This record gives sequence, structure tokens and C-alpha cells, in this order.
Amino acid sequence: MNKPVIGISSCLLGEPVRYDGNHKHALPIIEHLAQYFSFHSFCPEVAIGLGVPRPPIHLIKKHQQIVCVDVADPSIDVTEQLIQCCQQQDWQDNLCGYVVKARSPSCGWQSTPVTLTTKATQPLFDSGIYTAQLIKRYPNLPVIEEEQLNNAIYREDFIQRALTYERNK
Repeated sequence: MNKPVIGISSCLLGEPVRYDGNHKHALPIIEHLAQYFSFHSFCPEVAIGLGVPRPPIHLIKKHQQIVCVDVADPSIDVTEQLIQCCQQQDWQDNLCGYVVKARSPSCGWQSTPVTLTTKATQPLFDSGIYTAQLIKRYPNLPVIEEEQLNNAIYREDFIQRALTYERNK
């Protein structure tokens, strides 16, 4: 029997695609989710042609917008590339959920630090550019960060929401 498919950040499956050439393999989480789902691995930073290893990118607030730029050279802006990358992934139509990498400038969900270009009193966090676009395209798709899956309540809630989403497609 075919299992429903969830999208997942490639680094969480142990693929060495991160900016530093490493991964963030989340084996216990993956093993638990594998009981219910199959995975579609994807790294938007690699998909837009950023190499491995590569200079790090981060989110900044610029002219009231959140953009994704090279840390060392902010003139290198990959925001539009990440947006287009998300819009070109037709395989997303078949997903029933998505597990993203916490604090990633492309994949984070509401946890990615935003560097402010002006002084601010409070730190700012937002979603990575790819994940923000994914949520715009599929507003009801269950999305969760891997760190949230360490909490049994959040993990079981995500599983139930993803299975419900699959049934109601």
C-alpha cells in the first residue's frame, strides 16, 4: 500500500546539502514519521543553484520587506529565485504535509531570525522565503518544523492533520 507523501527538507534526511556541507539528520523523527508517510526530499537552496558548501544566506528587513541575501555580500539577493523555485514545484500538489528545517532562511517556519537594517527594540523572526511561498500556495497544508516534532503532542497533531489533509484532497 502506498503511504501518503510529505515534503521534507533534505538536510533532515541526512543529505549533506547545508551551506557548510553538513546535514541535520533527524533520525528518531524520520523513523517515527516513516510509519505513516513516505518522503519527498527537497532543498530549495540547492535547487536554485547555490553550491555545497556555499556562503551562508540570511533574512534581512529591507524597505519594509523581508528578503534573503548573502551574509557577506548583501547585494546578492536570492529572494525572487526562492519564490520562483517554490512556484515551479508541481510535485507539491501531491503532498499532505511538509517538515521544514527550523531557523533556515529558505525553509524555516516562523523561527528564522531576521537581521534588521535599523535599530529595533525587539528581535524579529519570520518564515524562510521558500516556506512562506509554500504556505501562500497551499494555505491548509500542514507544515511543521523538525524541532516541534520532538514534542509528542505536536508530532501526533501533525500526523493527524496530514492524514486528514490526505483524505480530504
